[in-house]
Amino acid sequence: MALYGFADASGCGFGSTLLAKGRVHYRHGQWSKDHSDESSNHRELDNLITAIEEAMQEGLLTDSELFMFTDNSTMESAFFKGTSTSPKLFDLILRLQELRMGDGLILYMIHVAGTQMKEEGMDGLSRGDCTEGVMRGQQLLSFDPLHLTTVVRAPQIRA
Repeated sequence: MALYGFADASGCGFGSTLLAKGRVHYRHGQWSKDHSDESSNHRELDNLITAIEEAMQEGLLTDSELFMFTDNSTMESAFFKGTSTSPKLFDLILRLQELRMGDGLILYMIHVAGTQMKEEGMDGLSRGDCTEGVMRGQQLLSFDPLHLTTVVRAPQIRA
């Protein structure tokens, strides 16, 4: 089963959305003092991992392919490399790799523009605003048109 999700973290909060079993599962909240003092890269990756862990505990990710969208290029790079020079990010990447080995989960990390995160409502959700994008009722799949080719999505690039 193919599933789609977004995750984002701000200085004081976090949020994630996941389209699974026909509905959007979401979480949001504020960081503790310890977490708010961590780097933005750490907060972003920790938030994404926690969202995946919670979805796994609810049985939403068994034997599925999860397409997670982020606007954090450091997190995406660390995911694809499978490592990081930062000890704290390395520990998070290791935790993420362990998740991937369980329950038959195949994970894709896809970098998107911050503007796309705002349109989807993730930027607002990480700040406690539940009135934008998918939280307002828009379809999550409309924000990640993976089924469209690059030329269809951006005809101006055709040479």
